[in-house]
Formats: sequence, C-alpha cells, structure tokens
Amino acid sequence: MNQEEEGNMQYDEQLTCSIKKLAEDRDVDLVGVASIDRFEGAPKGFHPKDLLRTTQSVIVIARKLLNGILDELSPESQRLTYKHHMYAHLNTLNTLTAFELGRFLEKQGNRAFVVQPTTPYHAHEFRGVMSHRHAAVKAGLGVFGKNNLILTKEFGPRQRFCTILTDAKLLPDPMIEEELCKKECFECRKICPVQAWDPESGKFSKPGCAHYQKWNRFDQECKEPCGLCIQVCPLGKEDKN
Repeated sequence: MNQEEEGNMQYDEQLTCSIKKLAEDRDVDLVGVASIDRFEGAPKGFHPKDLLRTTQSVIVIARKLLNGILDELSPESQRLTYKHHMYAHLNTLNTLTAFELGRFLEKQGNRAFVVQPTTPYHAHEFRGVMSHRHAAVKAGLGVFGKNNLILTKEFGPRQRFCTILTDAKLLPDPMIEEELCKKECFECRKICPVQAWDPESGKFSKPGCAHYQKWNRFDQECKEPCGLCIQVCPLGKEDKN
C-alpha cells in the first residue's frame, strides 16, 4: 500500500495527536507512526504481528544522544560511559516512556505492546525480536546510512529508538524519500576498527561489528559498544562556533 492509498483509509487523527503530544510532554525528541501495511515482507518471526497479533499501527519514539559523550569517545576510552548512558540509561528511559504511551492507549480501549530496545537479542542472527531501525524508517523518522544505522534529518545517527505496537488505527506519517547519506562520504567506513563491510558488495557486516563490541549471547549484554561511526558522521553534528 502506498501513501496515497493510506490517505484514503480511516484513521483516528485525534488519538494520533494525543499520543504525539504525550510523547513530546515526556521530552521525546522524535515520534512517528507507521501503518501495519508498511511491514509487508518483514521476515517471518520478526513481523509486528508476531508480537501483537492485532497490530494496526507502529509508533516509534527517539531521544537524542549526548554530544559531549560522543565527542570524547575513542577505541581506548569512554566506552563504558557510552554504554551506560547511551545504551542502558537511554534504553530504560525510552522503555518507560513507551510503557506510559501504551498505558494511555489501553485506557482509551486499545491494546498496546512495547518492544524493548536491544534485548532480547538473537545472537546467531544478530537481530532483536523486531527491528526498531526498520520501524523508524517506516514511521517516517529517517533512512538507512552506510553504517547500517538510521539517519534522521534532525540528528543524523545520534539517537536511540523504541517501538510501541497498537491495534489503534493511527494516522501514519509520510516516509522520507530523499537520501540523507551522501554518496561521496565514507567517514564511518574510514574509522571503523574492524572494517565491518564486505569489500566487494559494500554490504554491512553485522557479525564483524557485534564481535568487536563483545556481545555476549548468554547474558544479553554488549560489553564495550563502539559508536565511532556515529561520532564521525557529519549529519547531526552541531556547530560549536
């Protein structure tokens, strides 16, 4: 279904506005909505309806990362600080907000399901139970970059996402059509410590990235996240002058 066809369907615009207002009141930086039709072709077992069978809409929220922590990040230092604040703390904050949005939806007579970021994680397939990144694209928040992360117009790759599924028919946001990742820019590839790309196809290597970040499949923890490709991306960098 294309966006023109979506425009002919009946959506609860008032509820959509209420959800977005609540997210903004909770200091969420970005919020977008996708209709379930946009997830046609999702891998079996990783489709929104595999989690909430009655899903009609997918809400994605995002909060910006701290520039100060990213600026000081290096292969040798600040990786645990980066893990604590950019992963653990921000994941918890986003999840709590997502749960609050879910409670609001259920008080309106709908069903809601929060897809927690990062865990649970399929270590052999290098993906979670559902892709927050793909959901963010379908919710009109951004597009994929060369580093396999989502680039937004507002912050480049400098945000983390969380997803809420609901059976409410919310008004979907238009998807971004323009390419934000510049073809001539390869800063993320230049700085990557493990060169996590196939040299011939240029396809991003999830195993290479995950192994460098010391992902432990037993305790579902990323021991030392890298983040260097986020740090050097020219999109989202703020001018300090």
